[in-house]
Amino acid sequence: MIHTPPRIIVENINKDFKIYERPQDRLAEIILRRPKHKLYHVLRDISFAVPDGQSVGIIGDNGAGKSTLLKLLVGTLQPTAAAFEPTGRSPPYSSSARAFIQSLPVAAISTSTRLCLGFPMTT
Repeated sequence: MIHTPPRIIVENINKDFKIYERPQDRLAEIILRRPKHKLYHVLRDISFAVPDGQSVGIIGDNGAGKSTLLKLLVGTLQPTAAAFEPTGRSPPYSSSARAFIQSLPVAAISTSTRLCLGFPMTT
């Protein structure tokens, strides 16, 4: 059997969002140089590798970070910290992003879609 390198390698990917109480707090943070935000940790230490020719399904509750992970893989969002290596293609930063997402061997399924497909619910 021939060993092929993984098509996607993700190591310890993290994504945090800054949440501001009021829109003007962004400007105040810049001017006053004091934090006016709270950090919301969306993804923490996610690691996986997808071999060429294989597929991965991302299943989780609504708000679990499935879409955020896909946006990080495509390059429309930047990770807070990570090592991400797509082999064979580089993430696009143009209108071809949709085609790139469709070519990835990754699928994100929300809770409502999981129910429609008959997947069991997890607690």
